[in-house]
Amino acid sequence: MWREEHTSWVKGKMLPKAKRYTINRLMHKYPPAGGTTTEFDIFGYEMLWFGNLESALTTAEQMRSAQPDAFLAGFVKTCKMVIVEGENIKL
Repeated sequence: MWREEHTSWVKGKMLPKAKRYTINRLMHKYPPAGGTTTEFDIFGYEMLWFGNLESALTTAEQMRSAQPDAFLAGFVKTCKMVIVEGENIKL
């Protein structure tokens, strides 16, 4: 359900600004020091690529100011956004 529901939601909210999109499912949870894995209750995370910083910032602001719809209210427990710049390193 995550793949179908979330992909449809992203296509409706993020296109055409997003250039690439991946969903990443958590395979193993390491508990925090002295804690339990239940404290780290997430299914996974998503990544979106944009052609430029302006598109990323515009989309992030639209997401921050939007009212949660049924999908977000039902599935997203903790929503955090960061904007990063990647660099490929030859190994």
